[in-house]
Amino acid sequence: MRGFILASGCSKVYCAGLDLMAVHNPKPEEISSFWTQLQTLWLKLYSTPLASVAAVSGSAPAAGCMLALSCDYRVMASGYQIGYNETKFGLVAPPFFIATLKNTVGQRQAELLTLKGTMVGTTDAVKIGMVDEEVQEADVMSAAEKNIISLISVNDKVVTANALALATALQASYLPRNPCAPQALPG
Repeated sequence: MRGFILASGCSKVYCAGLDLMAVHNPKPEEISSFWTQLQTLWLKLYSTPLASVAAVSGSAPAAGCMLALSCDYRVMASGYQIGYNETKFGLVAPPFFIATLKNTVGQRQAELLTLKGTMVGTTDAVKIGMVDEEVQEADVMSAAEKNIISLISVNDKVVTANALALATALQASYLPRNPCAPQALPG
């Protein structure tokens, strides 16, 4: 296998995000395990040497956004939204969510989107670089297939080296050793 398409079998929803009840008033040992598993999933997805395309055929809030942003290329159906809306629920997005967004859209855009909990429509998501291609819902999978073929046609060793270098830099720069430990604010 040289690549994969990350898609949803649900109509109108790519991924609805995390189970908020699982992170609301949990036992300390449960929340630590939960965040560690989520961070491990993200790191494996973000750093895989395989080519990856997100086929976003519905809305992608919070963790859904993180899953899509962790792929090499993102195709999204018109008329849906993507973003980190945790702020609107009184939650703070994990550092690795924010780092992934920052690497995709830039520092200031990531700050504004995260602070406001903004969900971005498909057309605007393309304009700011959050999504690479907007298509009609019926065309999401064919566009994703076209792009995965294009990505895997690149020299495998170069793709692997680039993916690992990006993931290593991101992990070293942005990830706390323990994602549950309180983080000091800069400055």
